[in-house]
Amino acid sequence: MLTQEELVQKTAEEIEKMVREERAKGHAGETRPTKANQRDLLLRDIVSWLDMTPFYEFYESIKREVIGQEGLRLVCANIYHYLDCVSSQKIFNGNMIIAVPSGSGKTATYRALREYFIREIPNMPVVMIDTASITPAGYRGSNIDDAMEQFFKMGTKYPIGLAFLDEFDKRLQPPKRNGANDLNEEVQNGLLSMLEGSPVYSKCGRAILTDDIMFFGLGSFDVFRKEREEKANIRSVGFGAATTGDVSHFENITRKDMIEFGGSYELIGRFPFVVNYGKLSYEAIDKIIEKNLWEICNSYNVPIVITDEYMEVLHDSANSSFGCRLLNSMLQNAAMVAYQDYLLEGGDIDGSASTGFFISGEYEAETINFVEYMKEHKDDDVLVTKPYGYDEMLETDNCA
Repeated sequence: MLTQEELVQKTAEEIEKMVREERAKGHAGETRPTKANQRDLLLRDIVSWLDMTPFYEFYESIKREVIGQEGLRLVCANIYHYLDCVSSQKIFNGNMIIAVPSGSGKTATYRALREYFIREIPNMPVVMIDTASITPAGYRGSNIDDAMEQFFKMGTKYPIGLAFLDEFDKRLQPPKRNGANDLNEEVQNGLLSMLEGSPVYSKCGRAILTDDIMFFGLGSFDVFRKEREEKANIRSVGFGAATTGDVSHFENITRKDMIEFGGSYELIGRFPFVVNYGKLSYEAIDKIIEKNLWEICNSYNVPIVITDEYMEVLHDSANSSFGCRLLNSMLQNAAMVAYQDYLLEGGDIDGSASTGFFISGEYEAETINFVEYMKEHKDDDVLVTKPYGYDEMLETDNCA
């Protein structure tokens, strides 16, 4: 049996040949794949994915879920490059910090990538690590070793995968902002050791090296943004002020900002790329609303009509400090108000598939006869969303 070090030296073609031979033995009843070759099976899957998937297909798949952010292209390109490097045993040095204002796609980015790779490369871990819960050794809470638990499960010393360090910005804040002595400094040192490839040990003493894991420092950096805005406002009213105090909440976060705020040069230096998500355009918000509506109307299996006035309310909410995270909640609340009306009417207000929801506010919604409404109000300024297969369902119902 080859050692792990010998396996690492093999090319992707040699690994493919070895896997075929091992599978042939398995079918013959002689042996089965074990944890010792999980890495090699994963490498085979990555090579196959790269061969079959051009970058634009990968990017378009993620772009459908993370709408309106130009920085997403660089995120996807870096992941594609990472998988290419891992599959060909090249050195990869492309860890990335992603600064995402609240409600602008932070969780959506992680979720879209996780769900994509569950479908396409199911054996590759895509892990979210809550760095805000990590504490130094001896304190209550999780530690670096606990955070890497899913990579220990791969059963190899050199795990492969994507690790998102959520709330990364919270660990850059100096002690005076969180009342925690020098805990953040100690946690930063622990993260630095992990990023540098120092061994990480499980509770049972098994060690892994993180050289082949891609790390993302993920955070909203909202506290950074608020402090920056406050400083600009102070300068704008001071003697000889040269600024207007008009600093955008969505202005890019830089490495200089992170270091001035409390991040160490060594830790920030371990992330060659810094990507910023920005303010969503009007058109992007429209697409997000339509996507959420389509999911909701398919959940209830009814068409939904939303007034133009309420669309403007949704846009105002998306442009607030809460970002787009409230949109789905507002639409879900409105749909539930209409649904309770539907249930009170006996579950089917007109005895046909023409039932729909009409929404004019978060708590102002009702059930309607969708077909009759569209006949009477076809020229109204409204957004109409239909569930999948609705026209066919309506046609079948009318024929019945």
